[in-house]
Amino acid sequence: MVMAAVKRRRPAVSVRPRVRRGNLDDAQAMRTDLLRAASALFAEGGLDAVSVRAVAARVGVSPMTPYRYFATKTELLGGLVRSVFDATFVQMQAAVAQCTGARERLRASIGAFFGYWEANPDHYRLVFMTEQNTRLDGETAPSQAPIYAEVRADSVGLCTDLARAIGVESTHVRLACDVRRVIALGYLYAMMVNRRYPWSDRQELRTACVEETISAMERCLRHGSSSSPMEGM
Repeated sequence: MVMAAVKRRRPAVSVRPRVRRGNLDDAQAMRTDLLRAASALFAEGGLDAVSVRAVAARVGVSPMTPYRYFATKTELLGGLVRSVFDATFVQMQAAVAQCTGARERLRASIGAFFGYWEANPDHYRLVFMTEQNTRLDGETAPSQAPIYAEVRADSVGLCTDLARAIGVESTHVRLACDVRRVIALGYLYAMMVNRRYPWSDRQELRTACVEETISAMERCLRHGSSSSPMEGM
């Protein structure tokens, strides 16, 4: 008796639609998928887990496809960092748009900045704690991206509005903006790294840091680097 051969069904393979030549929407979708894959790989295994080949496999394309969008792993990481800045800025703008008044808008901006990184600790590690990214320079540096310039311009605008609200010139706006950044990054570093420290209530601490940042900015706008106005001038 001859038994009929049993044919095994091959598992269905999900094939990603090819990018149509010259189609900008397809190209942007592919670029977005590649960056999402890189972000997921970083979250799972850190920087060592991110490679062009691994990203291609995660997306389901040939190993050579990512090179059409990112010439090197460094460019891929630079693109990922820029996409993170973009998402941060969108969240900050949305928060500011709901407020009126210089202090309220600034408060919303700082709070949204804290909120984004606290909700996305993997992104914080990628941007601020990965040596390869912090060393990026030239055209791949995050500071060269248009979105980074928008973030800085927005910060300057909010600070200038605060100067106008408290009745002072905008002489020390740049210093006040830098003070804001230093305090904000200090708070985030403490929360992300010193997890074992017995912090007080996180929400209260967060609120206090936002208010202290605004107060420090006001002092800078009024007095520059001095703690109080010079007498006898």
